[in-house]
Amino acid sequence: MAAKSVDTQKEGTTCPAVFKVNRRLIPAKLYYVAFFGGWACLLPFLTVYYRYLGMSARQAGIIQSAGQFVTLTAPTFGLLGDKLRNPKLIWIVSLLGQTLFSLLIGFAIKPNPIARQMDVYCNCNVSNSSKIDTNVTNCASLQFWEGEWVTFAELLSLVLAMQVMQGPTSSIADAYVLAILGDNRGQYGKQRAWGAAAWGVSAVGIGFLTDAISECGNTNYNIHYYLFGGMLALAAVIAFFVRADNELCQHEVKLMHSLRALMSQPDVVIFLYGMVLSGAVMTLVDNFLFWFLEDLGGGQTVMGLSLLAMCVGEVIVFIPSGWIIKRLGHHGAVALSLFVYMIRFVAYSFLTDPWYVLLIEPLHGFTFGLCQAACASYMSVVTTADIQAGAQTIGYGVRNGLGKGIGNVVAGFVWHHYGAVLTFRGAAIVSGVGGVLFWIMHLLLVYGLCVDVPKNELPPDEKTGLLNPDRSTTNEKDS
Repeated sequence: MAAKSVDTQKEGTTCPAVFKVNRRLIPAKLYYVAFFGGWACLLPFLTVYYRYLGMSARQAGIIQSAGQFVTLTAPTFGLLGDKLRNPKLIWIVSLLGQTLFSLLIGFAIKPNPIARQMDVYCNCNVSNSSKIDTNVTNCASLQFWEGEWVTFAELLSLVLAMQVMQGPTSSIADAYVLAILGDNRGQYGKQRAWGAAAWGVSAVGIGFLTDAISECGNTNYNIHYYLFGGMLALAAVIAFFVRADNELCQHEVKLMHSLRALMSQPDVVIFLYGMVLSGAVMTLVDNFLFWFLEDLGGGQTVMGLSLLAMCVGEVIVFIPSGWIIKRLGHHGAVALSLFVYMIRFVAYSFLTDPWYVLLIEPLHGFTFGLCQAACASYMSVVTTADIQAGAQTIGYGVRNGLGKGIGNVVAGFVWHHYGAVLTFRGAAIVSGVGGVLFWIMHLLLVYGLCVDVPKNELPPDEKTGLLNPDRSTTNEKDS
């Protein structure tokens, strides 16, 4: 069946082909700008903010892990969608809910003065990288016992509530965008690149602003929450104007049906294993990299610039991601991202100057950007329209819920007891070995060495990994 370009639909423009832009994708692009621009002001800085409140690395790991596991409740929103038949309502409510609970984290919880004084003292006395692990471990232990457990409980409860609301947001948004793209799903990366660019600009801006308004040893985090709240409120307004084809709104979000359909395909199960592994190692970058940079003496400015470097890499990879997936296949793209994670973690373990992190962070384009595009694309090509939203929810839940939840528990424990260097090198081993096993299992399945797969059930193109012959990620016409 020939791929139908979304530009031929009546909602498109009549401009010359070279300037042709699908108007229906403009709200989606703006949504990605507002949503990811807002979260860039807060998400990467959450663990250092927990440290500011008096939490240890172990406590921060527990909080983040519990929050990630809670995102597995995202299917409950899908069950609600079965009744309401209105995924957009769930989308907007989830945006407003996570905004509310995040603002409560920022303004309702006050730092523990005893633990904060000890944290500032320990940071001021870390003079070189050889002392970081011992000093940070001692400081973290002292903070753990001196910290107020009531603050920990309050923070944990608000983070759990925020993550419950955040659970369905990305999966529903991506389902709408993929429905607009139709058979041009390979263009997903070009839409998502707008969010990556906004993330980089916001991160640099918030880093400079925070350093400008903060006094030595006392970072002012209020600006993070002000900008976050405003940007996510704007994203909720923009989401109302994202219009998908009728098929997305007419079909129920059948979570259990989606799960059964996905788990019945062995190659999909292998792919979901890759998502768990990717989420587990990704959490070390998301939640503990800035903690490490702070120990090396880095401020909010270098943190913001590191996020900009990440986003430059994301944009560079997102734009040709459809072409890369076409050449490597979805499983090959995920395997490549895991191997690049190995390189990235090894590089972190040798850092002694926080500014050198700027040379490493462009690899984020492969470790996150390529894997993100592969996940969204794969879940759309292996499912039919009636379970696509549910499949996207499951894919995100496995990666961002189960994977990140496991990663946070392990990373927080290892970091607390063995320090940053050994944690990064251990993560490099997990990424490399896990990536090799992931790729071997996929090849054994495809070539029939492990299980008996009838030839007529193999992908029509083993290089692309597409399981449905009527779907394609190779059309490059839409923008």
